[in-house]
Amino acid sequence: MLLRKAFGLSVSTERKARNLTQAELAELANIHLSALSALERGLRPATLETIEVVSVALGVPLSTLFRRAEDLQQTNP
Repeated sequence: MLLRKAFGLSVSTERKARNLTQAELAELANIHLSALSALERGLRPATLETIEVVSVALGVPLSTLFRRAEDLQQTNP
């Protein structure tokens, strides 16, 4: 699994755990809904800035999002 896809799944999992819609998270992170949707689906690489604002909006350390993405990569090669 590509890192960007695994990272997107990590973000999606955290968002759903907080009962947020994509629109709500996009608003909290001050990014466009289509950018968040593409990030969650792994369609395009995210910038470090986007990764940071999403992390802050979720209240999750970057390390947690990347650790979960790494775990997903290892279990779904």
